[in-house]
This record gives sequence, structure tokens and C-alpha cells, in this order.
Amino acid sequence: MGCSLHDFAPGKEWDLKLFETLFGIPLELTQEFETIFHDLGYIESTYWPERFVNAIQPGADLSGVCDRFNAWRRMDGGYKAGYELADGLVLAIERTGVDGECLEARNPAPVLSEAG
Repeated sequence: MGCSLHDFAPGKEWDLKLFETLFGIPLELTQEFETIFHDLGYIESTYWPERFVNAIQPGADLSGVCDRFNAWRRMDGGYKAGYELADGLVLAIERTGVDGECLEARNPAPVLSEAG
């Protein structure tokens, strides 16, 4: 995601904290994005930034997304990678409301279980 900063903060593409300052995306969520990006294959990784950004609802409070995502990731022994992680993170983002709460349920596991 760092390369996305080039137009907004030339020379500071390495500073992922700027995503919170500029776009309201928490650092932890940006780091999850980066981890998944590097875990995907070349073709898949070219679509990942657009998929990630399109999942964010305008005005959504993304501060609790990583907590729900990590709870889901620990289910079933905790090993998930690549597409499965991407699907889970997108689903967690899409289901986050303006108040930061999960739109379908308070418990993340049943809501995210359809992602994998």
C-alpha cells in the first residue's frame, strides 16, 4: 500500500502511518493489508489494493476491524493464507458500520465464517 502514497506524500511511501492521517485507515489494518499483499501471487496482488479500498464504506469506523479479523483467523487452528485471508479481511471491512460495530452480529466468528 506504500506505493499508493506516492501521489499524496512523495518520498514518504514507506510511512504506513500516513494512511491513518490521510485516509482514516488504522495502521494495524494497513499492516494486515501489506502482509496479505505480499502473501498473494503476482496476478492476485495487482487486484488486491482496489479490492481492499472498495470494501471500505464511506464514514466507516475501521478501528475494530482487525480485532474481528484476528478472532476469525484464530478459528479452526489459525492457519489461513493468501486468498482466504484476503477474503476474510474484505468481509470484515465490508461489514463494519459507521459506529465501528459489525453490521450483522456482535460476535465476529459466525459472520466471518463464510469467508473460509
